[in-house]
Amino acid sequence: MQQPFVMTMSAKRAYREFILLTTIQHPNIIRLLNAFTPDSTLANFREVYLVMELMTHNLHEVIHRLR
Repeated sequence: MQQPFVMTMSAKRAYREFILLTTIQHPNIIRLLNAFTPDSTLANFREVYLVMELMTHNLHEVIHRLR
């Protein structure tokens, strides 16, 4: 999603996804642990960094291991 916080509807959707990712607990879904921005003011707000659980394998490895 390009610039998800420019339009109100896109910002609401991104926020809803953040909330879902922090509350859903399922072995097949990586949880969102935290989200933050390096920007100091709302006028400069351009980036959001997501802190998620560490996955020790990539999806390709997991799929091939299950075969």
